[in-house]
Amino acid sequence: MRYHFHILHLDHTIEDEDGREFTTFLEARNAAENSLHGLLVDALGTARRWTISGIQICADRSEVGVVRVDAVIAKLFRDR
Repeated sequence: MRYHFHILHLDHTIEDEDGREFTTFLEARNAAENSLHGLLVDALGTARRWTISGIQICADRSEVGVVRVDAVIAKLFRDR
C-alpha cells in the first residue's frame, strides 16, 4: 500500500505528494518515526527554529496515524 508522510508544522503542513510503498502500516509508522528522528537530529545541529509537530501518515487520502515529535523525543531518551 502507498503511504504519504505529511510534515505537520505549527502553522502549516507540507504534503507528501509521491508517497512510498510499504507492506504494512507498522513498516510505514516505523519509517515515519525514523524520518522524524532524522529531522530532529539535523535541527539540533543548526540554529533553525523547530516548528515541526509531527508526521501525519495517510493512505488512500485518509489519515491512518500520526507520529508526534514528543513521542520520538521520549523514545530517544527511553532507548538510552
